Amino acid sequence: MTYVPATRFLMAIVVVTSLSGCLPDQNDSMPAQVAQSPSSDTLPVSSAHGTPKVEVAASATEIMLVPADEKDLDALIAKNKGKVIFIDYWATFCGPCKKAFPHTVDLHKKHQAEGLVVISIDFDLLEDEAKVKDFLQKQGATFDNLISKYDGGGTDANDAFGIGPLPHLRLYDRQGKLRHKWEGKAEGLDAKVKELLAEKE
Repeated sequence: MTYVPATRFLMAIVVVTSLSGCLPDQNDSMPAQVAQSPSSDTLPVSSAHGTPKVEVAASATEIMLVPADEKDLDALIAKNKGKVIFIDYWATFCGPCKKAFPHTVDLHKKHQAEGLVVISIDFDLLEDEAKVKDFLQKQGATFDNLISKYDGGGTDANDAFGIGPLPHLRLYDRQGKLRHKWEGKAEGLDAKVKELLAEKE
């Protein structure tokens, strides 16, 4: 009477032992899979749900700073005809410029999809390009950034670009026509941007 259960017991041990032998193989295969995964500095980096990690991509974005004169700026304005264009004339030596610059970045983020093009043009010395780029990088200024070829601003640069004292801001409509400009505090800027974006080309 006890022979059959004993046999079944021995068979059960054999089955459990054979099954347990698969576990090390599965576990041993896991490090190989992890090793084949992209490293944390490979773009795009994804989370467990496959969603891109925006902070990694943003940190990898390099800000470009292009030397330009008034003709280069005019060509950039013409290139973007059909869109509303906002230009921020600024410099790192201008306190009010730096204080207002985050708002320029916000305008770009909020209205880029609606057809707003933001351009910044810096009036620092050309030798200070690294300092200017560092400021732009920290601000997240991922739009067109120019630096005046007139090296350091001054009367020549202001006259060439046809502007007054910094900070100076300009807003163009979709036809490329200058519609608004500000020297110093830009009162009503947001409302004017929305107004021009609502206009048809």
